[in-house]
Amino acid sequence: MKIQIPKMPQWEQIGGDMSPGTYGATIARGDGSSIELLKIQPVREYVGDKEAADVGFPFWTREAYYDLDDLDPSHADVQSALDSIGMNMKTLEADFTPTQRAIVIAEALLDYGKADEGPHGWSDDILHEEVKWWGGKVAGPEYLEDEDRAFREEVLEEESFDPEDEDLHRQLLTAFEHEESPKAVSKRLIKLELDRRDEAKLLRYAKGWFEDFWGGTKMPWSQYESFIKAVVDSTRR
Repeated sequence: MKIQIPKMPQWEQIGGDMSPGTYGATIARGDGSSIELLKIQPVREYVGDKEAADVGFPFWTREAYYDLDDLDPSHADVQSALDSIGMNMKTLEADFTPTQRAIVIAEALLDYGKADEGPHGWSDDILHEEVKWWGGKVAGPEYLEDEDRAFREEVLEEESFDPEDEDLHRQLLTAFEHEESPKAVSKRLIKLELDRRDEAKLLRYAKGWFEDFWGGTKMPWSQYESFIKAVVDSTRR
């Protein structure tokens, strides 16, 4: 039976789900003599939200690299891997092209366990190049970012910014930079309902924005913290 490793210079999805960030996917690339695979494993899909919180990040991966000899159907491990997915030799030969056979065998071997632990973490920890996903979409780690966001909000229970939050913090930083008075700022931002906001949450987010904005400078956080508190106090009067 002829087996031919395909020439796929770009990563392509060969297995999994149309929603790879939520349910996982297997991607592959080949140069005609060897094939490389990466199986994306969303942590929540495997262990649930409770245990995923202990893990602390949304993705595991498994990776594998095979040459033509590794994919030889006469090898016992190849036969066992194919048996594990319900694929018999007759069907493999009759229904698939030589390059399709290589992909079927490679994916079966990976799932059967002939693979190594790959990178883990967030979407940009596990993907560094663009992938041709099912459906024709070509994208890099941003294609999995919905799961990053959902993991932070639903598993780690971190609140995310909405556009109004972002607008508020950018305006506060700009006002502080231009040394506006807290009273003037509170009047200008009254429509953002500062008086109804949770001050602890507001300050927690403010610190993150402050560090991004003033990172690497000697501007002390304590000054900005006092400014935020003064703005809030002025709003509540």
